[in-house]
Amino acid sequence: MGAMRITESQLRLIIKEELLQEDLRGFLDATRDIEYSASGHDVNFTGRDKKYKDKARAVKRAWADNSDQSGLRSAVRLVHWFPDVVRQAPRFLSMGRNNEISTSMYPKGKDLVSLWGPVGMLIKGWITIAANEMNDLMTGYGASSRVKDTKYYSSSGLRKRPAHYYARHAGSFVLGPEDLRDSTNNEAVVANWSPISWVLQPSFFDYAPKMKRYEREELLTLFRSSGLPIIGSDGRKIDIEGLEGLMS
Repeated sequence: MGAMRITESQLRLIIKEELLQEDLRGFLDATRDIEYSASGHDVNFTGRDKKYKDKARAVKRAWADNSDQSGLRSAVRLVHWFPDVVRQAPRFLSMGRNNEISTSMYPKGKDLVSLWGPVGMLIKGWITIAANEMNDLMTGYGASSRVKDTKYYSSSGLRKRPAHYYARHAGSFVLGPEDLRDSTNNEAVVANWSPISWVLQPSFFDYAPKMKRYEREELLTLFRSSGLPIIGSDGRKIDIEGLEGLMS
């Protein structure tokens, strides 16, 4: 009885899976001796959690060394969501683009929907770490940065780092597009980013009528002054004039 032949596509799949496993092994090997849990209240690791900064840096370095950055960036769309868009979006647009921000990852072709806010910003940038569950990163909120840290890191930009790491978290890390699971709680930390468009998900059209009149006016002014296009969760463009009529 002759040996079973392997097709070219099957061989490619086997090689691909072996490379993925090699990336994960490399990440696990690089983080084998790392274990820590910071308070989570010192998001820039400059105060009480400074003693964990080198370990947090090492986790990000291991991710960078073992991840498929180009493959991941080409496979996903990144959205930063605003729970309170009128208050948060102006600060977001005025901050330095070298400050790292948290985003949700969406496989291309999937609707941009979230529980994290009715309005989001589609962005592009350099992913510095990613996981299927944000609780396995716990990178904190940028608004929690202390004023002195913001000033000190104004040139280099503020960095977001995992507040804890244990080997059991490694399976959650997204090293390439094949690792991305269908999770509404995923997170990618992004540096050197730039905004592409506003995103209004379906919940926005229930949220907008409940806003105070001055808030609706401020939001429309922000949309117009930003010069950015507006899209729905399905990626279709939303006309600003029609939106003004809806929100007036």
